Order: sequence, then C-alpha cells, then structure tokens
Amino acid sequence: MPKISLSGPAELLTVLPFHLGFRPERSVVVACFHGVRLGLVARLDVVGPDDAPRAAELTVPALVRQRPGRVVLVGFAGAGDETNEAGGTDDPMPLLDALRRGLRAEGVPVAERLVVRDGRWFGLDCDCCPPPGRLLLEAADVPGVAEYVAMGAAVLGSRDELARLVEPLPREHPRHDPHAAAVEDWVRRHAAARAGRSVADRRARGELLDEALGAWVRLARHGLDPDPHPRDLAPLVGSLVDLHVRDLVVSWLSRGDFPGDHVPAQLATRLRRVLDAEAVAEVDSDADARAGRLLLARLEQLCRSTPETCAAPVLAVVAAYAWWLGDGAHASFAADRALLADPGHRLATLVRAALESGIHPPRCA
Repeated sequence: MPKISLSGPAELLTVLPFHLGFRPERSVVVACFHGVRLGLVARLDVVGPDDAPRAAELTVPALVRQRPGRVVLVGFAGAGDETNEAGGTDDPMPLLDALRRGLRAEGVPVAERLVVRDGRWFGLDCDCCPPPGRLLLEAADVPGVAEYVAMGAAVLGSRDELARLVEPLPREHPRHDPHAAAVEDWVRRHAAARAGRSVADRRARGELLDEALGAWVRLARHGLDPDPHPRDLAPLVGSLVDLHVRDLVVSWLSRGDFPGDHVPAQLATRLRRVLDAEAVAEVDSDADARAGRLLLARLEQLCRSTPETCAAPVLAVVAAYAWWLGDGAHASFAADRALLADPGHRLATLVRAALESGIHPPRCA
C-alpha cells in the first residue's frame, strides 16, 4: 500500500475505502498515524456491549506494537442505522469506547473518534460538526486517493464482493470436476516420477517441474485465460503440493522476502532457466505498484478457476503475496478461505498470524 500523508479527518474517511478495497459498513476501523503518515489500518466487525471489551483486548496489543504517534477510531454504521449510547449489534459505540479505553491504558493517544453514516460524518469528541454531520469529500478532491488510483486500487461495494475475488469453483460448478480431475492427474504423475529412481523417472519429474514453473511465469506475465483449459490449470495448482515448488514460487513473487534458502539449488536453477527463456528478470512491484496490483488480480483469477477441493495451496500463495504487497484486506480473505478449505494449512496459518499480530512485510516496514 502507498505511504500517504493526510491533512485531516475528512481526507482520511475518503481514503479508507481505497485502502481497505471496499466500503465498510457496521465496522470499526482503526487508523494508526506516524506524524501525518498513515500506517497500519485495522478493521473490525461491530460487536455488542458484552463482546466489545474482549474484541478490544485482542486488538490493542497489535496496535501498540506499531508504536503509533496517534490513533483515529472510525465507526461505520450501516445504511439507516442509528448510533446511540444504548448500543446494539449494529452500533459502533461500544467497540469505539472499548478500543479507546484499551489504547489509553497502553499510553497510545486517541486523537479522534469519528462516525460515518449515510454519506455524512461527525466527530464524537468535538462540538464543531453541524447536525446531521458533514458530507464526505469526493474522491477527486483528496490528493491521497491519487496514490491508490495510480496503483490500480478499486473500491468494491462490500466485503462480500471482496471475498468473491478469491472464491474457488464450487463443487456444483460444471467446470469443477474436469479441473479437479486434471489437477489430480498432474499430482499423480508428479508423485510417481518423484518416487521413481530410474533415469526415465528423473527426466519425467524434470519435465513436470519445467512445465509448472513455466506456467507460473506465464501467469505472472500474461494472466490466465478467462476460461482456462484443465491442462493449463493443472500444473499451476498441482505443483503447489510440492512444498519446495510452492516456497520457490512465493519467494520469487515476493522478491526473496519470503526465504527460499531451503529450496533445492537444482529447482532454483530450473526457475532461472525458465525466466531466461521467457526474458523475465524478476517480479518488480516496487518499481511499478500497478504491476503488483495486476499480478494480485491474476492470482485471484487463478483462485476463482481452481476447484474448491484443491484450492487451499493456491489461496495460501495469494494470501502470502497480498500480505507482501501490504494489502491486508485481500490477504485476510485469501488466508481465511484457505483455512476454511484446510484448517491446518501452515502457510495460510502463518499469514493469518502475521495479520493478527500487525506484522508488516519488510518492504512496508
């Protein structure tokens, strides 16, 4: 995510949907600031008065680790919701209050508490906002929005729309079974070649690895066909059951921020040969933020083309890459969907732990 500076609460409220990737409702968003620069942004579902203290207790430690100079708390009410002191399942006030108490107890200044409802906003700790609040700014009037637009960020209408970006093919989809059969066949051939000891087995394994690495490089460069043939999907998805291949792909996509030192040298050499053959030096998302967003979109397209019965490894790779980009929202949805498919998936668990702990990738630190 871009490092941007904001001049006040009105600009922050306009930028937040671009940062999250969707327009939040019935949510509390915590924005950490370092001077005028926006840092960690965390979103929580609104909870009732009984659950708010526990939600704050679980959230505050990750915020404190960021060492923010100040924090702004924003409650997004749903359309037509009323915010009142009585509280309720759609009222952000209980969680706003619990977070403020928890942060103050840790010595973190809470600069403002804001509420957004029906296209307007008002501050809870000032008397300068006229009823029923101030109109939200237009995106074109906020310079910080241009940073997100430049990198291809888009604002979806809801969290559900964002979740659908990584939703794999359901079992009842007509393409599910042909795609799953192709992946299973690729995995079977790879396992047979790996278990064999003959020269033919070693050759077969090398050919399968070259096919898989070539498929990943072409996906990164050109994307996936809107209706991919099962034979094109199989090496992408099937190869990730080989943890060395998976870790090499993640390390390459993240430019080494995910360590790949344990990957066999012969496998890394194969990837370099494929990159040379495709005339690709490296994935350089630092030099071109839009390229990073485009690659994330291509990876999410792969998720949507993958049968749900074998989607966990793909989803975990997408979660890792989104986390590396600094896109916590996309990373969170991909990691959660991977863990729904495979509750014990280690890479998805690692990404989820990093998100919950507020750990930034090196490129965003």
